[in-house]
Amino acid sequence: MPDIVGSHNCSQVFVSVVLLPVERFEDRLDPQWLSKPANMQVLRALIDTGAQGTCITPSAADKLGLEPVGTFRVHGVGGAKLHRYYLFKVGFVDLQTTELGYRSPKFHVFDKEIQGAEFDCGDAEFDVLLGMDILSGGTLTIANSGHFKFSFDVSDQ
Repeated sequence: MPDIVGSHNCSQVFVSVVLLPVERFEDRLDPQWLSKPANMQVLRALIDTGAQGTCITPSAADKLGLEPVGTFRVHGVGGAKLHRYYLFKVGFVDLQTTELGYRSPKFHVFDKEIQGAEFDCGDAEFDVLLGMDILSGGTLTIANSGHFKFSFDVSDQ
């Protein structure tokens, strides 16, 4: 069970993630797909305990070449609206330091297909909104010291 750790600013918690199309999974993630830099774009995600589901911006979906699967109704501040959605898995980026002092990325893939709605975050500087569909699968600790930890079971890549 990995721990995704970081700092927060006492009002927002951000993490680095990669979104992985579900068609790339059978038993494991296709290593040839992983080796292409365009496919492994690191995105900034806002943790939102008030959101039921994970959402993605249209620009992030375009960057990743994700195709919408359909539409469904999303209830938000402005009422219920139809939004396009995508299927993907979320990989958390963990920059580990090797014995020689180099930072080496490791991806911890949350083992659940996410049906992520498209959303417009305006001028905000994040591409993914992580909702309770992910957060309820682990333990999120937000400390008043300015640090956070998210622990969950994964399939490591």
